[in-house]
Amino acid sequence: MPLKKKNKVKMIEQQTLLIIVSIIFTAGSVYGVLNHRIKAVEDKFSDHKDIIERLTRLESSVNLLVAKFLRDDAVRTKNL
Repeated sequence: MPLKKKNKVKMIEQQTLLIIVSIIFTAGSVYGVLNHRIKAVEDKFSDHKDIIERLTRLESSVNLLVAKFLRDDAVRTKNL
């Protein structure tokens, strides 16, 4: 192969390699950013889940208090 053709082939191989490396780097960067964002959303969801569980327990307590109040009120009304 003549020297000029060898240099052209080598230059094309280097350009192809640079393109492949840049694609891999870009894909890795996008993956890292998306993975970080997914973890952040999962953490927020976990926090919201904890809040929902606490609100559910609070609702149960309030329901018990209201039922007790209504039952006591019914007994008081009956005794009048």
